[in-house]
Amino acid sequence: MESRFFRTFTINFDSMNLLEKFVTICYRAKGEDFHPYENYFAYTMTGAILMDLASQDYIKIENGYLRLLKHSATDHPVYNMVIDQIKNSKKERKLKSWISRIYQKNWRIKRDVLEECNKRGLIRIERKKFLNLIPYRKYKLNSTQQRAELIRQMRDVALHNKEGNAELYSLLGLIHASQSYKAIARDRGDERIVKKKVKQLINNDLIGGAVDAVIQEVNVAIIATIVASTTATVTSASSG
Repeated sequence: MESRFFRTFTINFDSMNLLEKFVTICYRAKGEDFHPYENYFAYTMTGAILMDLASQDYIKIENGYLRLLKHSATDHPVYNMVIDQIKNSKKERKLKSWISRIYQKNWRIKRDVLEECNKRGLIRIERKKFLNLIPYRKYKLNSTQQRAELIRQMRDVALHNKEGNAELYSLLGLIHASQSYKAIARDRGDERIVKKKVKQLINNDLIGGAVDAVIQEVNVAIIATIVASTTATVTSASSG
């Protein structure tokens, strides 16, 4: 039987797609779950999927519209689900609309993404029951060294002005969109610095094309969710 120790050091981190790297970076060991709030995480996973599909020339963003370029299947079930959803649409839709539509399947996307990460040996899923009745999951990360190295590279770009590649800038854009700065910060004081520096990078137009468009729309979607949630809370409190 393959040992856990062996699996930890045999993962090919470079072969992971943007989505899997984002999930890995956001892993929170203390809670055995993930850093961003649920809605943030789901919206940003949607963004990462679209960014991966754009990088593989499956889609492009043109005049605000998302257009499907290839109909062939990928080796990832979640990507195939998104491709089929776009392919079966009766009309072309704007990127903003697609992010909202794909997000509606957020529970399935999160489940399937994490199951795929489990199959590939990136994480382990432990199924438990609270009071022997209510099922829940805990997640264990296998790629701890690789994650630490990737975070080091991201910090070098964000904090030490080192030049990064397109993927590092994309990952920092996803961290910004999901507001999961804690994932790459060392403590609360460091988090404030990371947040400020990453925002500066995003505002300096170092991210372009489809990636920038997706990040902007994910930000808009998350802000809209926050506003709606806040409004609902205030309304409920005032009527109580």
